[in-house]
Amino acid sequence: MQMAPLKMSALPAKLPEKCIYLLGEGENYLYGHHVPQDCGRARHNLMSAAESANPRAQILLGTMYATGHCVPRNMPMAYRWFTQAHNEDPRNTRVEQDLRLVWNQMTAQEQNAASATEEQRKLAYEEILIAEGSDWNWWYGPEHHSANDRDFDELYRKHLANVYHALGAMPPDYLVQPITASAGRPAFIAQANFIRPRIDGEITRYFEWMGAAMYTADMRAGAMHGKQYFLDSVYAGVDEHFLYGRVDFAGGVPGMSFDLVINMESQAGKSSEAHRKLRLDASVENKALQSWSVTNPQSGAQIAVQNADAAHSEKSPVQVAIKKVFEFRVPLEWLRAPMANQGPQADRLGLRVSIWHDRLPVDALPVEGSIELQLVSEAELMSGVPCS
Repeated sequence: MQMAPLKMSALPAKLPEKCIYLLGEGENYLYGHHVPQDCGRARHNLMSAAESANPRAQILLGTMYATGHCVPRNMPMAYRWFTQAHNEDPRNTRVEQDLRLVWNQMTAQEQNAASATEEQRKLAYEEILIAEGSDWNWWYGPEHHSANDRDFDELYRKHLANVYHALGAMPPDYLVQPITASAGRPAFIAQANFIRPRIDGEITRYFEWMGAAMYTADMRAGAMHGKQYFLDSVYAGVDEHFLYGRVDFAGGVPGMSFDLVINMESQAGKSSEAHRKLRLDASVENKALQSWSVTNPQSGAQIAVQNADAAHSEKSPVQVAIKKVFEFRVPLEWLRAPMANQGPQADRLGLRVSIWHDRLPVDALPVEGSIELQLVSEAELMSGVPCS
């Protein structure tokens, strides 16, 4: 979709003369016809005309937002203006084509925002105002703190998460992470050797997870002001073929319905950019696994999925189970393989666990950052010294 001058078409009858004037002035400033181009005045005039039900002005605004011409590119805004134009002129097939084109170019979250009702947008805006008007937004800083920083931090992030819920979207994972630095001092042990545990949700043998990396929460900081912990510790490790993970719950598997999200990210060489990403979502009700899926957050593609009715197979490359603990494995190749079949393989990966209830994040391990694993040989792990 290019921002080329639109051909003049017949304007609807009975448009106010001022509206036609604003449209003409807006187009002149937009394209620099007979006057120097002025994006601000173009947008102002076209907005005034569009709000007076002028479909041509609405189409122009939709095209501007779709292409980023004279305004920041905003696909949901483009879709809404094209929708208004189509409502005013339903026989315009070009607008129908633009609507389909814009819709197909949007992400799932952009589609949710574009199709939200006016009531949903008002609710989302109200949550933004609550977050912006909070003491946390204006008062917190290195020179200001209190014993309730963690509570204010969590409440602030919940209001931001509610913005996404109001628009029918899933909040991003980073809203699980506190803005403040963690006051606790969690324990971390790096992986010492390859592990090959059986994925059954039971603590079958103590030695199964011996040598795995382990991250344990420090619950002392939150106990003072009523923080409820759901996650006690996370174990993670690799062998030649798989990444394994185990989540131990504080006080056992929660009785509430919840979702467990495992974010995995690999890196290669000295780059700090993600090499590959995977996300494992597991839905739990009445302490039983209902379904799980593995997706690629970078593309949104679903790689593997299973519901509660499917038979468990130990030959499946992905295995997920929950009984006393939550356990999983995924093929290491899905994270380690070179991008586009070229370049280096990943040599390390990070893992992070979060638990969600009513579509809101309630706990995470680690609270900040991720558990890092080295993708090296077992001899290198055991010696602690890379062979290269």
